[in-house]
Amino acid sequence: MDYKVLLKRFGYGDTSLYGYISDEDYERKIKKLVAILQWIENNNKYTEFKSNIEDHLLNVRRSYNSHIKKQNEFLHQKQMAQEILEEGEFLDEPYLLVAYNFLCNEGFFIYENYEEMYEVYKKLKKDEEKVDILRSKIDKIKDPAKRKKVEDYITKYDEDLEVFNENSIGLLYHTGHHYELATYTVLQGNYYNARNVVIVGNEDDWDTSLRDYAENQDFEYWGDDYIEGYLNSNEIYDYIEDGERYHYDESIRESPSSYFETDELVLTESQQETIQELENELSTLDPNEDEDRIKEIEDEIQEIKDNPEGLDEDLIDDKIDEILSDLKDEIEDDPARYLSDRGLDPHQFFDRERAVRDYLDDINYDVLTYDDSYDSFNINGTVIYVGWYNKR
Repeated sequence: MDYKVLLKRFGYGDTSLYGYISDEDYERKIKKLVAILQWIENNNKYTEFKSNIEDHLLNVRRSYNSHIKKQNEFLHQKQMAQEILEEGEFLDEPYLLVAYNFLCNEGFFIYENYEEMYEVYKKLKKDEEKVDILRSKIDKIKDPAKRKKVEDYITKYDEDLEVFNENSIGLLYHTGHHYELATYTVLQGNYYNARNVVIVGNEDDWDTSLRDYAENQDFEYWGDDYIEGYLNSNEIYDYIEDGERYHYDESIRESPSSYFETDELVLTESQQETIQELENELSTLDPNEDEDRIKEIEDEIQEIKDNPEGLDEDLIDDKIDEILSDLKDEIEDDPARYLSDRGLDPHQFFDRERAVRDYLDDINYDVLTYDDSYDSFNINGTVIYVGWYNKR
């Protein structure tokens, strides 16, 4: 049993050390771990897990302290970025603007002519409902002059909206997350355009997202050849060990000569008793009168001694360990063939953790983006990575 299983039995909850940990969760975890350690001490049970739990407690403290440090660094970066933005240094580069947006948690607008386009946008939003009402009522207006005035108003609105859509790159609003990366959806005109979504985060966010991406892969459906390349021989051996040990224990006891040389065997208790009985009888016989019987008994005793049927228990255990060691080597050499020969499902022994590890070695941040590319920006000492999650 793993120490994490024990912690869950005690109601500890999630044993992961990754991700955000709140002050309340940190305090609960520490109290629970201390209580579990005290229980182990008082009851003298599960003592083999004590050092693991103590290490876990230490790692929880380290993780929390690391989070506090990162939080303070983030707040410092956010303040610095906000001061720069308040000075009016708006940037034309969309990615940079999104990076600042990520640091400051503000809503940013991306245009070539920021102030002019923002005024257009505000007026469009203000007139949107009015124009919709006018569109629905224009056919009922009988006065030609009034009708012309309304038509001109609607035409001007449509023209302004067209200009806005043609000249603006779009409005970016923080709309959620893609794994651990913040997503910013483009608002063009008066509607969200889900075809244009930007993702942004620092190095930790991208690393965590990349690992989540890898862990969410359906490796089990990548074909038999792939599965066979990631079979966990230790899990296979653990699965069959008890059954094989029982099988060979019975087989050896039923037919010891199949596994041992004669000189390795010992007389059984029954054989020893038979020899004793024969020797007792032999002592009562007269060498002159019972010569044939004496020869017969001596031959019987020698026959028994030449064919011992007993085994030392340590010898049995050693032989089983030897057989299982060879079996383990066989599994390690070709786990796929071993499973096939015994009709076992290879998916049951798929080493997902190793597959994820190797997959992470083969990929980088670009798999998280729409066009397999991303940019990085160093803003006040903080490196921010930005890419398109979706793009028209």
